[in-house]
Amino acid sequence: QQKLGLGREAGTMPTIAQADKVVSSLTKRANIDGPKENYIVLSYGPAQKKQWQLMLQLEPFAVYFFRGEDDGPPMIVAGTGGLTHFEIRRSKECSGSSATAGVEGKRKLTESFDVDLGD
Repeated sequence: QQKLGLGREAGTMPTIAQADKVVSSLTKRANIDGPKENYIVLSYGPAQKKQWQLMLQLEPFAVYFFRGEDDGPPMIVAGTGGLTHFEIRRSKECSGSSATAGVEGKRKLTESFDVDLGD
């Protein structure tokens, strides 16, 4: 319960309002709709930092995995439309290529691909 980072004190359960707020935030990031009762969220990581979260959609079954470091879309989506979607985000040093000329520091590289699970 403390690992959820939602309880006020060690050993306390998050309130329904706190849990609803987390589900609402994640469904918005995943761009999905549905009743809050259709989702279960598991969080892990230090309570002082943003935690990684696994959101399970019960009907129809789907899984959404969110990184703790950003407020972007889910990193992994499985079970929607018969596809599994992976998105890889990492910091990458900019090179001296024409595409990055004049840009210093790090850029966020995003790659994504879908895997057909078949029927």
